[in-house]
Amino acid sequence: MAIVVFERSNYSGYRVLDRGALLSELERRGVSPAFDRIVAEHVTYRYPDPDPAPDRASVLVVAYVRGDGVDALVVEVDGTTVRPDERIFHITLSLDEDVAPKAANDAVATRSWQHLDEPVGVPVEPF
Repeated sequence: MAIVVFERSNYSGYRVLDRGALLSELERRGVSPAFDRIVAEHVTYRYPDPDPAPDRASVLVVAYVRGDGVDALVVEVDGTTVRPDERIFHITLSLDEDVAPKAANDAVATRSWQHLDEPVGVPVEPF
């Protein structure tokens, strides 16, 4: 499996501080990446957005979704799954070859969510 890192462009969000700890906790709960390209690096707050996300946020993984070539973690940020731009807060977990990370947006909007028994807290920092 390969770890993927993307550069911030014209969006704001929260960087996952410990990807390894998140992946280990998800694995313990029976959720593992389905595809070889592991992402699990950030939550988009708003797109487009030239300004950083708010300084403090509580981020919880509450569900996961498997789609065509992508799986994603649905997250709550400060108690809501809906972003300021009306999309769903999520972390792209993994991608198949030739699938763009933005495919996670469609997956969380159109696929059924598999809710976790208990939320998983995710330490983050804004960008």
